[in-house]
Amino acid sequence: MSDNPILNSPYLEPKLHYSTAENGSLDYEAVIKGRRFFNPKGQVVPVRQGAQREMGYAEHSTPDLDNHIINLCRKEVGRWRDEKYPNTTRVTLELLTFWFANPERIATRKLFFAQQEAVETAIWFNEVAEKSNAGQHILNLLQQGHQSVSAEKENQLPRIAFKMATGSGKTVVMACLILYHYFNRREYRNDTRFADYFLVVAPGITIKDRLSVLFAMVRTVFLTC
Repeated sequence: MSDNPILNSPYLEPKLHYSTAENGSLDYEAVIKGRRFFNPKGQVVPVRQGAQREMGYAEHSTPDLDNHIINLCRKEVGRWRDEKYPNTTRVTLELLTFWFANPERIATRKLFFAQQEAVETAIWFNEVAEKSNAGQHILNLLQQGHQSVSAEKENQLPRIAFKMATGSGKTVVMACLILYHYFNRREYRNDTRFADYFLVVAPGITIKDRLSVLFAMVRTVFLTC
């Protein structure tokens, strides 16, 4: 194993990953090209104090994994990114270009790829997905999921949640999405895809205080516009 076990830059899409042993541990002697596929049937790995966590991984693509909604989203959003974000509003294109395709943005001011992909995916769902067959297929899968949760039509409120690891930058993603909706709504007042109001829910006082940085982030942008 190399003295430096880190394979990928946190600012770029992963291009390599370590193989996994049967017990779920990483095999640092075997490096595999490509991003690790999401696998909902990951092994259960024991950790300290008897707790367990699921580790989703897959060494090779299979039809079932290819058709899983997470892997489908990664593929379609990645294609959309490579094409320089077509089929969006002018405001959205300017924001995405400024955040993620700005050669003047120094390395220390770039967002992590996890943050970038989360922002891109939310915008792709809101503006782009319905404009392609692949996107409509993913939206249909989401609709089926909504219907399976509740048979009562009035309780089928569409909602999409993003699960991000601790330390991956969820607060910055929230700020980006607030700004995305705010600027688009201000420019396109009759476009109901964009929101006027934003609700931030915190599980406790400590997290609520931490989220106060959202107001500083958004206020700074407003003052510089």
